[in-house]
Amino acid sequence: MASKRVAICTIEYESLVTDVPGTCAAVLRFLGKPAGNPPQPRLVKQAGDINQRFSERFRQEFGRSPAARVFPASMLERFGFAGHA
Repeated sequence: MASKRVAICTIEYESLVTDVPGTCAAVLRFLGKPAGNPPQPRLVKQAGDINQRFSERFRQEFGRSPAARVFPASMLERFGFAGHA
């Protein structure tokens, strides 16, 4: 894309979920449109304590599995698997 000089708008998932209006405004600015009042998210976070427990269990078990060795250390660290690979 860069060799064709195509402008690319990069959106990180983490930014989107933590700041939907801000991310929408950034996309609109990228497109040359007025940001105005970006839409407010209509979804409500449903995660709770059980989600946290399952996440921690997955990180522990996956970090010890042979599958974890397939991924680069930098990726494992980014997703909370530091020291497990």
